[in-house]
Amino acid sequence: AGDDSIAIPLAIMTSDDTHEGTVELLHKHTNFGMAEGQITLMKQEKVPAMMDNDGRFAFDQESGLVETKPHGHGDVHSLL
Repeated sequence: AGDDSIAIPLAIMTSDDTHEGTVELLHKHTNFGMAEGQITLMKQEKVPAMMDNDGRFAFDQESGLVETKPHGHGDVHSLL
């Protein structure tokens, strides 16, 4: 038996690709039994994508725009 008064917070890092699906999943499953406010979603920003280890930017071949990608774990400190 445990102490039901203890609520351990859960932080989930998402991206543009996963955020809406994560929100829908949590809603569909009523936060998997976790209390409202116990789960924090942290959406990563996008940064320019590198093409190689020489630091060259990756460009979309059709639009010519710099490709972007989620920043990754480097965002965690600023998102907290």
